[in-house]
Amino acid sequence: LFNSSRSKQYFAESGTGLSARVSPEGGRPLSIGIIAWYLLVTALVTAAAAILRVPGLLFGAVLTGWVALAWYTAFTAVNLYLGTGLLQLQEPARVASIAYCLTVAANSVVTVLLPDFPGRMRMMQDAFPPFLRWTQQQSLPTDGMWGFALIGALIAVVPIWFLVRCRAAFRR
Repeated sequence: LFNSSRSKQYFAESGTGLSARVSPEGGRPLSIGIIAWYLLVTALVTAAAAILRVPGLLFGAVLTGWVALAWYTAFTAVNLYLGTGLLQLQEPARVASIAYCLTVAANSVVTVLLPDFPGRMRMMQDAFPPFLRWTQQQSLPTDGMWGFALIGALIAVVPIWFLVRCRAAFRR
């Protein structure tokens, strides 16, 4: 089937066929699509965290109760806006995504750098709903706190590189 002359012509023509739909000239770069879908999946995760009443960390502060619910709701809305904006190659969404990623990286690093990181982790562990709470024997390891900061910062900074590198796609 793929070797027939009609199939070869279909895939070889520019402007029509599958090749035009998969990678059109001036289309959305793959990296931007991955970042957009990552933000949309993250929106689902933060919505679930709000529903399950999971505590959050914001620049070293442990958020619980209605404050955490409001934070996760806002976080979900921002992720939805940024993800859909990137999928539509909207320049304001690209710029806001860079600012968002910088904020997430700063949050990760500041949370670890502030004094008493193990204490905040214990507070967070105690604030989890009973069905998600760890037992006392399964306490959170705080020895690898720099790894937490580094991974959090990298997860936030790597998309910035792609968002800056692919800025030309947003000008079309």
